[in-house]
Amino acid sequence: MTMSVPPPTPLVAILILNWNNYQDTKTCLESLESLTYRYLKVILVDNGSDDGSLELLREHFPHLTILTSESNLGFAGGNNIGLRYILEEDIPYVLLLNNDTEVIKPDFLEIILQVIESDDEICAVGPKVSCLDGTPDRVILPFPTLDVTLRTSLGLFKEHLDHRQVVDSLTGCCVLVRMEAVRRVGLLDENYFMYVEETEWFFRMRKAGCKIVYFPEESVLHKVGSSSRKLESRPMYIERRANVVYTLVKHRMPVQAAVTAVLMTFLLCLRTLAGYLVSSSSTRERYQFSAIPSLIAEISRKWQLARQAATQTSQ
Repeated sequence: MTMSVPPPTPLVAILILNWNNYQDTKTCLESLESLTYRYLKVILVDNGSDDGSLELLREHFPHLTILTSESNLGFAGGNNIGLRYILEEDIPYVLLLNNDTEVIKPDFLEIILQVIESDDEICAVGPKVSCLDGTPDRVILPFPTLDVTLRTSLGLFKEHLDHRQVVDSLTGCCVLVRMEAVRRVGLLDENYFMYVEETEWFFRMRKAGCKIVYFPEESVLHKVGSSSRKLESRPMYIERRANVVYTLVKHRMPVQAAVTAVLMTFLLCLRTLAGYLVSSSSTRERYQFSAIPSLIAEISRKWQLARQAATQTSQ
């Protein structure tokens, strides 16, 4: 009599970044205990915290694998520390998870794991994520072509989150990634500090023949922006827009990049002027015209970096 042998259960690494946010990170880590999938290795990367949160996390979670950076390397650089470790450990899957999330569906991980294992071409699966007010978080991210940027600026981009679909990219808030795809296309691009980095990463995977899939399975609650709110809003506004231009130039779409840069600068001019005109004299300092040359300078800097990155990729 021949007995069937069950397939091996793959190990999944859960990768979480912490930056000066002990309470949210602690809550997130504690919520992982409710997961029904048990073949896990949780990895925390402390991204240069200077508020004592690293020491508190070490004290509260003495057996947790914690990697550290001396400075805040942003989303890309911080996650790359963990991804290098996962590659060395030869763990087949990683769940990128924001530290300001909490598990609300204990079996979501095995469900999306079944999705990714059902097709060797699927390299990433992102589930449905909820905001604190119960509304769905934005998890599907289109590649930022000029058309997409224009429609997004006008509030015309709509997500449909009720069915499974192949997408351009997914947010890094909660996404399961096949590490073999990371071996193929490389790590996140550290020329990004925050925003658009996962979209460019998944674009490289798609160019390598991978599928990026959204699957409408409830997963985590996201306290949107708990970490990013600690950063200055103006630099992040500029960073997001310059990163769109960087992405287009890196992937050899210079005409779209140039038009997008002009459009973004024009919209910032309108926003600044409108805000200045309708605000009271006591709040006009919020609408600083110096943001416009700052945006132009950052776009120019990222353009040059993108040209270098494109040259290195082609060599």
